[in-house]
Amino acid sequence: MNVHFPTANDARRRFHPDRYRWAFTLTELLVVIGLIVLLVSILLAALGHVQAKAKEISTLATMEAFANACSTFQQEHGFYPGVVSESAMVSDAEQGAGLPQISGTENALFHLMGGFIREADFSAGSDPGWDDYDEAGGWERLTYAGGGNDVKISVARLGDGPTIGGKPYPPYFTPGDRDFGVAEGQLNYGKVLPDLLDAWGQPIMYLRRMRSVGPVTEPPSGTGGTAPAPPQFDSAGMQPYIQSPGLGSLGRNQKTSSLLATIDEPDAFLGLVLQHPALPGQARGSFMLLSAGADGVYFSRDQVVDDDDGPFDDYQDFLDQGYDRNPRIFEEFDDITVFGGGE
Repeated sequence: MNVHFPTANDARRRFHPDRYRWAFTLTELLVVIGLIVLLVSILLAALGHVQAKAKEISTLATMEAFANACSTFQQEHGFYPGVVSESAMVSDAEQGAGLPQISGTENALFHLMGGFIREADFSAGSDPGWDDYDEAGGWERLTYAGGGNDVKISVARLGDGPTIGGKPYPPYFTPGDRDFGVAEGQLNYGKVLPDLLDAWGQPIMYLRRMRSVGPVTEPPSGTGGTAPAPPQFDSAGMQPYIQSPGLGSLGRNQKTSSLLATIDEPDAFLGLVLQHPALPGQARGSFMLLSAGADGVYFSRDQVVDDDDGPFDDYQDFLDQGYDRNPRIFEEFDDITVFGGGE
């Protein structure tokens, strides 16, 4: 029987450095994991900022393209687009519980892109006649007070180009697929009409000036004195959006969150937005485009606070903090505005 006794060589083979397998301690693993989590959080924050900025840039590009189309339209026809007059929309809203049949943006889109006819453009005995454009052909009728003021629209014909003064024109505006669609939750007699959308899927509002004289918007109530002149702008075309309890892809409740709906003098507040920064009492342009920005709410009441560190409750709070004298304060909001037509 052979008995093997361990030798020095055996010990060296058993404990040779090649046999060691180095590993992290628990503390080292936790440090590495912590560093990875920190780097990922920094990367995600930077990525989120980049994505938000990209959406802002995309929205601004859409708004500027639309504004350019409105300016081109005005240069050819002498007025800014809108199939239905603002006075008709105001009257319509007064009769429709504050809501017109068509929003200001939709009103402009039909004029820029086509898909509308006016009753006033049809003479007696014309062929085809006004009545030949019926529901069977996809036409919806918008009825307004006064003879010959009605309009018929067809969503299917949007993009065919408008006919103005009996002459057909190519479309003045061609939106991208992501910039054009139905804004869920808007209120206008249940009609389903496409809108201009920002990068967050919220509708972009278009407000056109009615006249070039008078106060910018309806002044605050209870100011006393003689009756003011009719305002340059009216918010009727904005109501289908700012009265919505769940608007657009973000489903935001404008009726309880937007200052345009919650403040006690919404028209006067709108006047501050429209007012020229260097010319008090003068509008910044002939039309305004407004995106609600990343939060999806038009001038959110949660983005500014009054002297008591609470949300603004009334128009006087804005005056007390100088919003009428320093329009830069509006930069506190994330809303995006584009003004056009300085004349």
